[in-house]
Amino acid sequence: MAERLVAVVGYAGAELLDIACVTSTLVLANRVGAAPPYRVVLLTPGGRPVACDSGLTLASHGSLQRWVEPVDTVVVTGRWDAAAAEPRPGDVFTIGLPRELNIPANGP
Repeated sequence: MAERLVAVVGYAGAELLDIACVTSTLVLANRVGAAPPYRVVLLTPGGRPVACDSGLTLASHGSLQRWVEPVDTVVVTGRWDAAAAEPRPGDVFTIGLPRELNIPANGP
C-alpha cells in the first residue's frame, strides 16, 4: 500500500509543540491503522538542525530547498494573529511563510 508523505517545515525559533503535535498525531494515526500510512519528514533550510524556541534542537531529514521526492502535504507551523482582521465575505487573505525560511514571496 502506498504511503502519504507529509513534510513538516522546521525553522529556527519554531514552537516545538507545533511541530510535535503534527508529527505525533500522524504517527498515532499509523498505530491505529491509517490506510495508507503516513510518512513524516522534517525539512529545514539547508537541511541543517534547527533550534526551537525552547532551546531543543531538531535534526532534519533533508533540505527544504533541495527536496525532490513528491510530497502529499506540506505543513508550515507558526502563529498568525487574526485579532484585527475583521474578515468580510469575498475578502482574500495571503498568509506568508515565516521570514526565517528566507523564501521569496514568489517561491524558491
